[in-house]
Amino acid sequence: MNCEQQPFGVLTLEQLRMEFEAGDRSKLISAIAFCARHKLVMPEWVADTFLPGAQKWLYHEVRVLDEALGISWPKGMRMSNERNKKKLMWPVFNAIEKLRKTPGNPGGRPLDDNLFDQVGAEFGIGTTTAKKYYYSAKRWMDGIL
Repeated sequence: MNCEQQPFGVLTLEQLRMEFEAGDRSKLISAIAFCARHKLVMPEWVADTFLPGAQKWLYHEVRVLDEALGISWPKGMRMSNERNKKKLMWPVFNAIEKLRKTPGNPGGRPLDDNLFDQVGAEFGIGTTTAKKYYYSAKRWMDGIL
């Protein structure tokens, strides 16, 4: 299926393209995975970036695929922290949004440390981490909407 037929796909791939062009080369893998997961034809920027690197790897010009694609994990990155963030970012964001929009509270619940503390405790993380996950998800959402 062409991604133009799925508006969310277009928005997601556009956000990934902008992050890729801003220097985060790992977004190439995210875009390939997104297209595969949703059975979408990959956009030109993905194909044009992936194919030269894949060719280098297939013809044994480089030892590993991440080298071929120019992708590496940032120095000092802790895999366990990143894994936790990937696993919890959206559930934390959704829990906070749900609590903020509690029925019977017309103005909504304030986005404060008490709210982050409550949700953080629910997920076994601290207030600061809950806040970081929430705002990471919010920035991502703001970028595509």
